[in-house]
Order: sequence, then C-alpha cells, then structure tokens
Amino acid sequence: MSSSFYNALKLVPVIAVMGIIFFLSQMPGSEIDLPGFAHSDLVAHMIIYATLGATILYAWSDRLKNNTPLKIVLSTIIVCFLYGVSDEFHQSFVPGRCVSAMDICADIVGAMVACVVWWFVCKKSYVNK
Repeated sequence: MSSSFYNALKLVPVIAVMGIIFFLSQMPGSEIDLPGFAHSDLVAHMIIYATLGATILYAWSDRLKNNTPLKIVLSTIIVCFLYGVSDEFHQSFVPGRCVSAMDICADIVGAMVACVVWWFVCKKSYVNK
C-alpha cells in the first residue's frame, strides 16, 4: 500500500467524527437528551472534540509528528477551533439551538486535552527508545 494512500485512509476517522458532530448539531434542541447534571452539554463538547483532536493527531504524517510536534499540537487545536466555530454557526439555523461561546471554549479544552495526552505519550515513547 502506498504511503499517500495510507495517509489518505488516516483521514477517514477525522471525517467520521466531523460527520457525527454535524449530525448531532442538526438535531433540534427538543430531541437532545443529555444527562441531568450541570454543564453536561459542555462535558459532551469536550469529549467529542477530544475525540476529534485525537483523530486529527492520528491523521498527521509520522514525519511531521516527529519533526514538528509543537506545530502539530497548535494546528490540531486550530482545526478543532475552526470546526467548532463552523458547528456553532450551523447550530444557529437549527430550531431550539443557539450559538454559545462556552461551547467553543469547551471544544478547545477538549482538543487541548487530546493534545496534552498525545504529547506525554510521545515524550514517554521517545524516552523509552
């Protein structure tokens, strides 16, 4: 299998998670059943954007991850932020949904969690080599 085909296949999880986010965002507010604890919507945002961040990190080429890890982290957070902004814009057209800066903040926090975990896993693997 060629490396470019392999790299293209690594985008499939990213597209799948983005599709799930889009699907959930198009649901009217009355159809969403979140747990009853405070700020459960923000926790949901953090979890799904941590998942998106992890799939984006996975999709980067190994060469880039090895040579420019800080750029990879920053780029991943920026991609998640931009997708979060587009998600909030999309939600502004859905009945019972509204745009929330707190949701975008939760998206960024989720992406940052994925990046921090990835950073420490990579550092540990380099130390063990």
